[in-house]
Amino acid sequence: MQIAIEAQSNQFILASDTKARKRNGSSGGKRSPDEVSFESKVRVSGKHTVAVAISGRPLLNTDPAQEFVDYIATVSRIPESLVDVTEEWTKEYQDRHTGWDWWGFKLLIVNPNSKYEPIVTVEVAKRLDDCANQSKIKALPFSGFRISGNEINSAIMWPEYCRCGIQPLPDLETGTNIAALTILMGAEHAAPS
Repeated sequence: MQIAIEAQSNQFILASDTKARKRNGSSGGKRSPDEVSFESKVRVSGKHTVAVAISGRPLLNTDPAQEFVDYIATVSRIPESLVDVTEEWTKEYQDRHTGWDWWGFKLLIVNPNSKYEPIVTVEVAKRLDDCANQSKIKALPFSGFRISGNEINSAIMWPEYCRCGIQPLPDLETGTNIAALTILMGAEHAAPS
């Protein structure tokens, strides 16, 4: 689970759990159980001050969040809206990663330099032959916070309960506490594996 919250003075909080499932292959017709590891799911582009967090099940041995950060590093100037850049990257990513294995993930992207779409969620899945593009980019409406991954978890009520996105915006410390509470409560109430 990841959460992005807008705080006062154009500051943003991006928090993520660290539990990652690595899909193991199958042997002898049986699928091996997933391996669980604990690692950062957040990547930051120093060039454009954009942060990206990932949830879901990407293709084995890939890091789509880092690939996206590397991709936007090649762009000389980030446009006000990341939607076009994100669509281009998604199509290229889907073209590069075809094959038998199913994969799908979400990127939660924070671009504090955008006045209109500072938090964007992108859903990317393996392209099926009958569909030209499986991605969904959710940029509007912006509510001051966004949650990605495990959206049915009861912990997602905390930002709304704490009135994130309503003026006045929370200060940085309060926003950080709300993000931490949401992530920690989310881990406590996670769906059984």
